[in-house]
Amino acid sequence: MSYLFFLYLSEQICIIMKIRQLLISFLLAASTLGATAQVSKTYYVSKPGTLISMMTEEEANSITHLTLTGKLNAEDFRHLRDEFSSLKVLDISNAEIKMYSGKAGTYPNGKFYIYMANFVPAYAFSNVVNGVTKGKQTLEKVILSEKIKNIEDAAFKGCDNLKICQIRKKTAPNLLPEALADSVTAVVRAVPKSAGKVKLVMGNGGGHEPAVIGWVGEGMFDCDIVGDLFSAPSGEKMFQAIEEIDDKSPVLLCIQNHAGDVINGNIAWKKAVKHGIDIRKVLFYDDIASAPREENEERRGIAGMLFYAKIVGAMAEAGASIEECAEMFERVRDNTRTYAAAYSSCTHPGTGLKMFEYLENNDLMEMGMGVHGEGGGDNRIPMPKAGRLAELMADALIQDKPYRPGESLLILVNGTGAATAMELNILYNELEKTFRSKGFEIAGCRVGNFLTTQELAGVSVSICSVDDTMKELWERPCDCPLWVQK
Repeated sequence: MSYLFFLYLSEQICIIMKIRQLLISFLLAASTLGATAQVSKTYYVSKPGTLISMMTEEEANSITHLTLTGKLNAEDFRHLRDEFSSLKVLDISNAEIKMYSGKAGTYPNGKFYIYMANFVPAYAFSNVVNGVTKGKQTLEKVILSEKIKNIEDAAFKGCDNLKICQIRKKTAPNLLPEALADSVTAVVRAVPKSAGKVKLVMGNGGGHEPAVIGWVGEGMFDCDIVGDLFSAPSGEKMFQAIEEIDDKSPVLLCIQNHAGDVINGNIAWKKAVKHGIDIRKVLFYDDIASAPREENEERRGIAGMLFYAKIVGAMAEAGASIEECAEMFERVRDNTRTYAAAYSSCTHPGTGLKMFEYLENNDLMEMGMGVHGEGGGDNRIPMPKAGRLAELMADALIQDKPYRPGESLLILVNGTGAATAMELNILYNELEKTFRSKGFEIAGCRVGNFLTTQELAGVSVSICSVDDTMKELWERPCDCPLWVQK
């Protein structure tokens, strides 16, 4: 991966899975690895660097499932990588990684390196031979400690058979370049719903973190499939993730209204139907700047999807049918509108250039900025103060539906990447005053970074008109990295 893939992992949710790309690869691996009888061992390592001395070479190479407690360092990881020829599952969730400096660690070619404490070492399970990086091919699952702070350069690069990297913590570790295998792409709940309850699944491009991986958990999404930067995951990857979590429960596949997402989402949906999965697809769109009101279905999906995730997620958690969830999804979508503005551009992932230099140079604000940094159709205005910006955005949103005085509104103020918490809260304060002055009730709000566009400095405002049922669902408990509500 060429981008920093932020993982927001809850203590009780989230497994990062590697979905197999080719069936033939799976079959070949199965024939090679599946023949090995399971050998499970547990060791307490009292002194870092001594793991290999605790067993014979034959014993080490026979182990398929290894649990380690105590203290490890980069020397131990080198042995785990280069020896332990049958190792499939490694559990170091109760082990501590200690600092090490020297040439006997994991860095290629015996290079002197300083390995920090509680960091998964660089090249922990990959090595460079003759300029080619190759990962440990037997490794299928790793369970990491909640103490892990970083996963260093190329730690799991090339581990082609790694299916699961599990980290039980709410604050994700930092991922350095190529820290994970390239095809580690799906985030799912570690503790799934009861069988029979509707699963909410979504695929989206990277670069918008914490969306949508941060919304996976109790009361919200069950699975998110992440594509490359600003690129939807393939239909095959989406289908494989759906198939991976299939337990005969109905699936509601949520698709953003962007060309690539729609095409690949339809592919995944068709393949799932063909394979007998009870699945229904729904399309969301809420960006009022992307198409006229009379062309609703041509609009882009943007931050207002949080309303769908929370309200429909609560219904699914309570055991509502697939028909009820789909109907509620459409109700929320029809009641949701979003408008975005930016005062500083983001970087184009392909060219490395700023999308719109003129904003910074001319003290302008782009109204109607899209989720990928697209312009709003030359709708640029001199930088307004917060109160004036609130009026402009509120008026545009109200007039689009139109919303009527007396309606109860949910308000989402979403930072697009570089806006500060202070800026977002100042704007929300002005928005609340503006909506109340126009006769609207405020049923609830969220302020923060929910769906970003790399370093884009701006904000999107979403509103959703809710009835008592929708408000009650909004207030129900949820537990995901981005939102914990008891």
